[in-house]
Amino acid sequence: MKKPAIVLLAALALSGCGDDGFFTPTKTVDWYKTHEAERKAALKRCNNNPGDLKDTPTCINATRAENKATDGRVPVLPTEKTAASPTTQTVGWYKTHDAERKEVLAKCNDNPGELQNTPDCINAARAEHAAQREDDLVLSRVAESVAYASAAKTIVAEFYAANAGFPSDLASIGFDPGTAGYVRSVTWNMMPDPNAATGNLANITITLMPDISPNNATYTLYLSVMGITNGVLIWKCNNGKTPRTDVSSGTLPDQYTPRACQTNG
Repeated sequence: MKKPAIVLLAALALSGCGDDGFFTPTKTVDWYKTHEAERKAALKRCNNNPGDLKDTPTCINATRAENKATDGRVPVLPTEKTAASPTTQTVGWYKTHDAERKEVLAKCNDNPGELQNTPDCINAARAEHAAQREDDLVLSRVAESVAYASAAKTIVAEFYAANAGFPSDLASIGFDPGTAGYVRSVTWNMMPDPNAATGNLANITITLMPDISPNNATYTLYLSVMGITNGVLIWKCNNGKTPRTDVSSGTLPDQYTPRACQTNG
């Protein structure tokens, strides 16, 4: 009569010592990042039995939290696609919806153990990388355009040094402001421009082709004369973001702007 009770007690004891109870419910990456003792305890169990436990949500999340806490995190992109869900958004959709993409990626990164292989996490991650590649391509095109237009700075500076004054236009001093690459036009203005850097004296305005970026907007950059010291022109590159408020044109987004030109300062 006592034997079944002994067996039941033994089973309960074993179940309390097993790993399954320790790993439920799953804690997020952020939770483990702020609970060092629990994270270390989880990692100890994970490392002691990786054959059974390394792919569990808790081991994945605790490991990711450890990497973040020690500044050793290496982004892990999802590579295995699970069955599609009727509400899954496509890679193309996520590429054109930045806010929603960032929100999904934040959730995926907070609980990769359970979410990283879901369709939305996979699609959002791929869209993020595609968008980054596009940004890098546009940035390189803008940098080439600035390099082309910078030749005008040299010609203007040489003219000023020789004449103690600004030229009336670029063509008259030997610069061809015609179309080149992704540059639609390069123009010179001897008057301050409210769209350029605050305190400018004169400006070279670079107007870019609409197809330089996926947005198909007509962006401009400014090479502005900010001052003159001992006959030497002091230049500044900027993207015209302030005080201009027109978001459809004229203001080159920071992700497309060379670092030296990102703000008016």
